[in-house]
Amino acid sequence: MNLSKKELLEIAGAIALVASLAFVGLQLKLDRDVALAQSFSDGIESRKEDIRAKMESESYMLMQETLWESGQKPQWWSNASESYESKTLSSGSQIMARYFEVELDYLELENLYFRFEQGLIEADHWLGAKALLRSFLYDPFRRAVFLDRSSSLTEIIVVLVAEIDGAE
Repeated sequence: MNLSKKELLEIAGAIALVASLAFVGLQLKLDRDVALAQSFSDGIESRKEDIRAKMESESYMLMQETLWESGQKPQWWSNASESYESKTLSSGSQIMARYFEVELDYLELENLYFRFEQGLIEADHWLGAKALLRSFLYDPFRRAVFLDRSSSLTEIIVVLVAEIDGAE
């Protein structure tokens, strides 16, 4: 089978067209993944700002103090009763301020995990963050706060807690 130059050029053009369409498709997928990760990250930052606003609000912290003193403690507190914080922090507002600090750590880890799931960060980076998460879970206070949350990170936290408890 002998093809003319014209036919060869048409075949080469068709191959180039298919290749460029494949490249455009991959670029669109990557752009979508980056936009999705940015949207998720923006949501995390918004939640962090909400937490910081609560921490800076005297009236909110006074309300937390009043609730704490009246015995209305959050459900997660029963799991943190053996923590360092339970022995050193004396007021509900101090405990809730610490809770919010830990919650900020959680949100950062949640953001990292989401970006890892999207393929936007290297596995080694996530493994380092996961090792940090594991070390956090040895602390009863952080563990109680992290287990009180619900996100895509929850399953990993539950597995890590089971591994830690199984090793003890």
